[in-house]
Amino acid sequence: MVVNQQIADAQKLPVNHGALIQNSSTSGSGILSGSPADKAGLKVGDIVTAVNGQNVDENHSLSRLIQQYAVGASVKVSYYRDGKEQTVNVTLEELKK
Repeated sequence: MVVNQQIADAQKLPVNHGALIQNSSTSGSGILSGSPADKAGLKVGDIVTAVNGQNVDENHSLSRLIQQYAVGASVKVSYYRDGKEQTVNVTLEELKK
């Protein structure tokens, strides 16, 4: 879910931009087991705020920012968990179906 000021206010989130990782209605967890996000330790409830310093917002979706990089690239992902900003390096992989 894309976070904006209205959603941040309604859900009492610590930031007003980003991508809130939620459970998916089709696949269950918002983090696929074995995915780069899973390997990096991202969890449901985290708010991804930036990729390599570029803010995730309504005009720059998380998927759009990630697509700028090639498979195998390492990107710095900033996120909030439990009210604290954290950063992790994520190595991008090809989506396996």
